[in-house]
Amino acid sequence: MAEYVRGFVIPEVADVHLAFSRVIRTAQEAVVKLRGTQLQTAAEATVAELRAAYVDFNDGLAVAARRASVEAMKAMRERLDATQVRPETDASPHLRDLLVARPLTVGKIETGMVGVADVAELDRAINPRTPSYGTYWRAQEYGTGQGEVPSQVGRVLFGYFMAAGGGDPTPPQAQYAGGGGPHPVFQSAGGQRNAGLAGGYIGQTRSGARGGVGGLGTIGVELRPRFFVKFGADAAAVQWRENIAAVQERAIERIAATSVV
Repeated sequence: MAEYVRGFVIPEVADVHLAFSRVIRTAQEAVVKLRGTQLQTAAEATVAELRAAYVDFNDGLAVAARRASVEAMKAMRERLDATQVRPETDASPHLRDLLVARPLTVGKIETGMVGVADVAELDRAINPRTPSYGTYWRAQEYGTGQGEVPSQVGRVLFGYFMAAGGGDPTPPQAQYAGGGGPHPVFQSAGGQRNAGLAGGYIGQTRSGARGGVGGLGTIGVELRPRFFVKFGADAAAVQWRENIAAVQERAIERIAATSVV
């Protein structure tokens, strides 16, 4: 089963599906009992209306979940773009392309529920230059030194910054402490694990093991949280709640209209 960072859940949705099943079954039993009477036609119409109401309810949940999924992905990507500090790197796959939200169903039964930010997809975001460091999405979402993401302040690295594609290698420079440097990629020149983070580098310069000019640098500023999953989920949740409320209200009205028999 997929794991998601956030989700929209309707705890009682299973009970509603069961309630529809019970009321339709009761209406069918009424048809049997009223067969041959003047109320048979009305009873059969009640069954048909209840079945139609259930189909509409199930379809409505599907539409609400699908719309929320699309909005969540759109809002997550917009937030990621809006909080970008450095230029794009050449890393693939890009974190932006791994922001996935999906409707959660049980066979043909719709739940209206949505999973936002598939963890398995996010875990594919690994810096190819420093694969031993593992996935980096948590540091981008929550910032470093927050919760389960360890602090990076004081960590000493050796390497150099370079442009996407590997050009123009330059050592860490004090004037770019805290971010704002010209290049998006940090390349470890000594084989050490590193976070590929911007900010707070100072140190001496010497040749890097992979060519170019490397330097010692100390991380002096924590990576700020970007909250792209949080903002994306929150943005989609508003319309989702409105759509689910509309589906529920419509179902109640249709069921109430059949109570004449």
